[in-house]
Amino acid sequence: MARIVVNPDVQAASGDFPLWADGKYHLRIDEIQEETSAKGQPMLRVSLVPTDSVTDEEGNTLPNPGRLFDRVMVEPVTTKKGQAISFLRVIVEAAGLSWQDFDTDELQGREVVARVGRSTYTTKDGQSRTRNEIVGYVKP
Repeated sequence: MARIVVNPDVQAASGDFPLWADGKYHLRIDEIQEETSAKGQPMLRVSLVPTDSVTDEEGNTLPNPGRLFDRVMVEPVTTKKGQAISFLRVIVEAAGLSWQDFDTDELQGREVVARVGRSTYTTKDGQSRTRNEIVGYVKP
């Protein structure tokens, strides 16, 4: 095991990430992981990184904007009107692929345009936090 020498003056990271201004962003699909939802349904966790500069609400360029994550259900869901819809189809078509059988590796490295907004959530210790989220994808 390697010995790590630390700087005792360094502050602990807050875990907060800079908030992006709401808008459309060009993103590259960096990584896809298969997961299972709390209800036992198959889903994909998609990691996306910006390919252009990202700004905050004041218009300042963020030097290290981080990445966004999207969780996409693999199986179609049924609306209240009984229509089957697929959130996976949206990202597949936004990535320029046709809606047919595919391997998730085909999505990796593809670029998409996504609308980014914000949501508020409560942490395990009861604090309210705001984070960026993908609210939709734009077809090419």
